[in-house]
Amino acid sequence: MRLAKNILLIIILIQSGLVYSQEASKVKKLFRSDDILELKISMNVDEVISDIDVRDEHEATLTYKQENGEDKVLDLKVMVRGKTRANVKVCRFPPLKLNFKKNQVKKTLFAKQNKLKLVTHCNTKAINEEYILREYYVYKLHQLVTPFSFNVRLCKITYEDTSGDFEPIPHYGILIEDIDDLAERNGMTEFEGAIPNQEVCERTELDRLMFFQYLVGNLDWSVPKRHNFKLVADSLKPLPVAIPYDFDYTGLVNTSYAQVPPDIDAANVKVRVFRGLCRMEGGYDDALNHFQSIRSEIYALYSDSEYLSEKSKTTSIKYIDGFYKVLDNPKSFNQKIFKACRANHKHLFNY
Repeated sequence: MRLAKNILLIIILIQSGLVYSQEASKVKKLFRSDDILELKISMNVDEVISDIDVRDEHEATLTYKQENGEDKVLDLKVMVRGKTRANVKVCRFPPLKLNFKKNQVKKTLFAKQNKLKLVTHCNTKAINEEYILREYYVYKLHQLVTPFSFNVRLCKITYEDTSGDFEPIPHYGILIEDIDDLAERNGMTEFEGAIPNQEVCERTELDRLMFFQYLVGNLDWSVPKRHNFKLVADSLKPLPVAIPYDFDYTGLVNTSYAQVPPDIDAANVKVRVFRGLCRMEGGYDDALNHFQSIRSEIYALYSDSEYLSEKSKTTSIKYIDGFYKVLDNPKSFNQKIFKACRANHKHLFNY
């Protein structure tokens, strides 16, 4: 009998290992590690970052060190992307899009990558490096909330100016997984259809999303307008899932240039405003319980951080404390979340 139980346990463990392996294999090689990736991007810096309006693609090379210690050089094209951070009044160094050549990335760290978004350092002041690190950890926090979240890779990038006008200085940056890869590993595809409001999104994920946005203090988003959002959907299920990105305007990152959207009543971006739909009594219990269940993991993400400064750790944890004080206090939860909902919609799941 004991032998049979042991055999059954071994089978379960093997099956669990296979499941884990299969899930891990869905993640492209670039995003399977949390180690900082050191890169060198060689380009005409001024030519690229000044091309704000037309946004042509510019020739560049990317160099990284392979496991054998040898440098690998990849040809690519780069172009400016983004809106707020592409404004020269906000950022001198805008975010970029990297376009790789498919025939060069085979059997490299960038295998199966085509176009990748790169979050850059914005400006040369030291605080901007910390902003990048804080935003990186918001992406990692979202991964704790749901598998419907972007994989990211923290990089230390040396921008080499081919014109020789700028000294090469390393800066932090974040590579963001392509939406097609996120969708594929969740058995979905990108949803590009029009949606009238957030009500038409899958409810469980939507409610967790609203709590996440409240946790990180994100006011700068709109699901129907696709502002800082992507949508994915399963052909067998009628409702899409909304996935946020770009967190530099969140209270948890708290950049110096972050502003409250004009249609929201808040003194600054650190003031939390719940923007979820109204629910019946107990309608947010699943989301509340979910965030309580991952509470220790969220705190550990920040307290165990290798890269954040001690000041950023302290302020981030204090800001997270504010979220859980609301969840822990029924009166505060009722006032700041349950009754603070943005519209009394009857969700599609509530027929």
